[in-house]
Amino acid sequence: MASWLNDITEEVLRNDLHSLMQTTPDAIHVINRLYEYLGGSEVNNNKRRKISSESNGGSGEQERLDFGPPPTISGSGGNVINIESPLNPEEIIFDIQQVSFWSPLRKKLNLTFHLIEFNGAPTPILSIVNPSTMVPEFSLFNLSQAVRLCVILPILGNSTNPQKKNVVSLCFWLVDGLDPIVLQVNLDQIKKQLIKQGKIPPNIENSLNGKTTEDDNNPLKLSPVQDLIMDYFVRQFQLIGIDLVNYLPSSSSALFSNKYVLNTDNAIAMSTKENASSMVIIEAHKGSKDGSLVCLAAKGDSPAYMIFGFKKPIMIFERSEIMSTSYANITNNTFSIIITVSVNGEEKTIEFGMIDQKYHQVLDDFIKNEGINDDSFNDDLREKSEKEQQAQAQAQAAGEGEGEREGAANEPTGAHGAVGAADDDDEEGDDDYHSGLEEEESDVAEEYDSDHHSDDAHDKGNESEDFEVVEISSDEEGVDKIKEAEEEQPTSETETSPEGFVFTKATES
Repeated sequence: MASWLNDITEEVLRNDLHSLMQTTPDAIHVINRLYEYLGGSEVNNNKRRKISSESNGGSGEQERLDFGPPPTISGSGGNVINIESPLNPEEIIFDIQQVSFWSPLRKKLNLTFHLIEFNGAPTPILSIVNPSTMVPEFSLFNLSQAVRLCVILPILGNSTNPQKKNVVSLCFWLVDGLDPIVLQVNLDQIKKQLIKQGKIPPNIENSLNGKTTEDDNNPLKLSPVQDLIMDYFVRQFQLIGIDLVNYLPSSSSALFSNKYVLNTDNAIAMSTKENASSMVIIEAHKGSKDGSLVCLAAKGDSPAYMIFGFKKPIMIFERSEIMSTSYANITNNTFSIIITVSVNGEEKTIEFGMIDQKYHQVLDDFIKNEGINDDSFNDDLREKSEKEQQAQAQAQAAGEGEGEREGAANEPTGAHGAVGAADDDDEEGDDDYHSGLEEEESDVAEEYDSDHHSDDAHDKGNESEDFEVVEISSDEEGVDKIKEAEEEQPTSETETSPEGFVFTKATES
């Protein structure tokens, strides 16, 4: 056994290494090399940099972890901070690595919860982190105030497929007009990460054998393990100041009572113990752009919401902002819903069309249950809708005519040239993002831009995306490594649930 093992003063780490060397003798050589690489018994000294009395104006000597300058607070409302140095792995509470973001950035990044010291206390931070540099590209603190709404939702098209139903959307809507955070997560991937991180027992599947009912074996519901993971998410998010609302179909009424009322490729309706029409997601179009109209019922202190996403622009309206709704363009197959909203004192109407008639009832039930005024017999709205349709049709005709003339002059030779031009537009379109109402009245010629094609291509790519299992840093082990000499560093403590889940929360240092 390595002689330096007794030099490790941290008992948990020493015991873990001792057990690893006994169970896996081949690992001893690798661990010895790692120890030598890190500087032997001087690893802790090399890890810290001392600020001498000469450099701090004679105020004495103190130690800090050498992970760059402290973050500076900036941004609207003071909830956005700027962190220019790599994150300290010892301060990471929990992270989901290499996940596909839809907003505010469109690429694979890490969603990381970690600690920083703020006003002498450890403070939880939500960061979107570049996995290659571990430097956050966006960071948010004061989470209980900064996050307006946090939900996890099934995805249309995935919820009906047993192979894809584990890929769901995690969404954060923020205050101060900030772009929402929207990403896809794979629940099977999360389970593997939590096991590697030591957050759940490796044998958790075996411990749940025999605890399911015949109805629990529905392949479109969450498995019992996934139910426990969602319960873990809800409780862990609460510890860092975020109320996560779970809208996934549960297999156990002991944890959640979410059940599908409707589940097709084009619409989902969910009931909970609080509400028979708690959540409705319906495929709809805003102009030429297809998307999902999401209706969330009031729950506890959280108001009802109507959301349209998850392509640009992503829109969210609180119940207090929704003045009325009305139905228009009713045919044998489809209809439109017109929503009148008042945002910052400005009244606007927004139309979502091409909704399948089969889903009128579930949408109408939600509107009635939330007490939203039905203004379908308002002649002014009907007349306005007809005029807008005529204007859009004229703009579309004019745009197509102009496009044909320009195309005749600039059309590249060969099919490959046309495809290449479209691909270039897709890449440029992904760099721009606008939220809220600012794009809602754009004309049809603008709506038929490259963003439409780019979003479609992106969504199709996500469906077949492979998720890589990446080991996550353990917060419990890391926080224990912060010595008494670093009392100003953020600290945390853990507690274990009866099921074996390990929770982390910030504590005073």
